[in-house]
Amino acid sequence: MTNDERQAGARDPAFDAIAELVTRGLAGPLSAEDSAELDRLIETTPNGGCFAEELVDRWTLAGIAGDPRGTPATSDLDVPVTEEYAAVPETEERGHGWRRRIVGLVAAVVVLAVGGGLAVHMLRSQAVQPVLIAATDAPMTTTLQDGSRVSLSRDGKVLVRMEEHRRVLQQIGGEAYYEVAKDHTRPFTVETSGYRVTALGTRFNVSPDPTGTQIDLLEGRLRIETDRPGDQPVFLTAGQRFVGGAHPRIEAANPAAADWRSGRLVFNDMPLSEVAAKLSYYSGRRVGIRSPAAGKLRFSGVLRWDMPGDWSAAFEATLPVKVEQAPDGIEIVALAD
Repeated sequence: MTNDERQAGARDPAFDAIAELVTRGLAGPLSAEDSAELDRLIETTPNGGCFAEELVDRWTLAGIAGDPRGTPATSDLDVPVTEEYAAVPETEERGHGWRRRIVGLVAAVVVLAVGGGLAVHMLRSQAVQPVLIAATDAPMTTTLQDGSRVSLSRDGKVLVRMEEHRRVLQQIGGEAYYEVAKDHTRPFTVETSGYRVTALGTRFNVSPDPTGTQIDLLEGRLRIETDRPGDQPVFLTAGQRFVGGAHPRIEAANPAAADWRSGRLVFNDMPLSEVAAKLSYYSGRRVGIRSPAAGKLRFSGVLRWDMPGDWSAAFEATLPVKVEQAPDGIEIVALAD
């Protein structure tokens, strides 16, 4: 890009390409091809490395993304000073100065408060604007551009792309509940843990359970696909649940699957070890199981993840356990131990 083009406000499309690859990296590791392309762009684009590092810095400081600079694609972001920035005074912290000026010229990462969470907008001309919506230390609900509503659990993250002919959301972390606005011209697709879940107008909950992604359909219809060759699409109707993993299956949906949004967690004959894991996940407090015997006990009941003071009484009233307080949570011990 020439100085005349810079002065006229023109923008090197390489910066858009860098922004696209860095944004894509939020959803997971880049492929070898994408990593090589990002390396090439950083090496050949004047100040491209500074620009990429600024994006990473802002996401990291916002608490939205882990610091991915240890990956090969972004581990070496220093680039030579171009003539345009040679006049920056030596007394200024030049690396940060260049990055701030580049971001101001070619793109902006805007961090917005959204119902207790954060949204990051990547503003780029002539391109779809991906938006990262992230809950922080509490669940949040937000309305998307198309009128759909997304509820995220604590630490939940969704990368949103509203395109002309489709709506694509990458569920990066946490649990999410979707109320999809009907738009038959633009399918609504959620990508998570190797699955693509497509709906036109529906309500469903996606939980990234360690034993297999769980998708509870409360209203409408869903099509679920994978990237594995030979896999056939799975269709759900209201009242069904899809459980992924090594042996995918369809079973009855949990009507209370989305009750976590209001603080309620419903447990039906669940091992205490799994109950403890869910309470820890939603509340951010540690619920320890000190003995294997306690973890195998089965619990049924309704607990509020936002009322940890009630957990001890519920466990001790229904199970042969005692609950001990710890600085960061509780410890559950079987009475037989």
